Amino acid sequence: GVFNPTALKLLSKKVQEYSGDCRKALELGLQSIGLCIEGLDAASLSALHGPSDKPPVQIKHIVAGDNLSRNSQSVKTIKELPISQQIVLVVASELSAGFEQRTFTLSRLSSYVKQACRHGLMDKMPQSEFDDLLRALQDVGFLELSDPAGGPGSGGGAPAPLSRQLITLKVVEDDVKRALQGLIDGESKGFFGNIREEARQAAEKDRRENS
Repeated sequence: GVFNPTALKLLSKKVQEYSGDCRKALELGLQSIGLCIEGLDAASLSALHGPSDKPPVQIKHIVAGDNLSRNSQSVKTIKELPISQQIVLVVASELSAGFEQRTFTLSRLSSYVKQACRHGLMDKMPQSEFDDLLRALQDVGFLELSDPAGGPGSGGGAPAPLSRQLITLKVVEDDVKRALQGLIDGESKGFFGNIREEARQAAEKDRRENS
């Protein structure tokens, strides 16, 4: 095998510390293999093609790969976003992780965000500004706006109003949590931890009322 069994268990544990997203397991596994290969000399690389009782990827490679993942470009970009955009990502990622919803209408996501903030920063934001905020997140690749009817590009006629456009979360939930970890975790949950909890409660209430 490629992975030492103990290293494989550590990889699984690292991924489970966040959302358990299988894409993160693949990303961390590939990073660990790459780091392992970089540390091998020519003779060791040649030996990989033959039978071996010792898997090349060890615990140290998993640890190093995890450290690189924590400093990925997505994480860095999220850290640099305006707080209003960070709030939207926290709410969307919580709904995705907890309720397996990666796609929402704009009006529904806007409602969840305002409920999560409890008449705070986002509640006073004009709808046009919220729309611009979502487009900014789309520009960096974290959200995708689409017409539920397919839009004019697919022969569906006029596009749906923006309020009924579908929003798909494109960023991995782990990256959102890593970027804002200090403000999500901890005994006091932190600012974003409270936002996440309010979003969860709003979604649970909505699901009960519509069940």
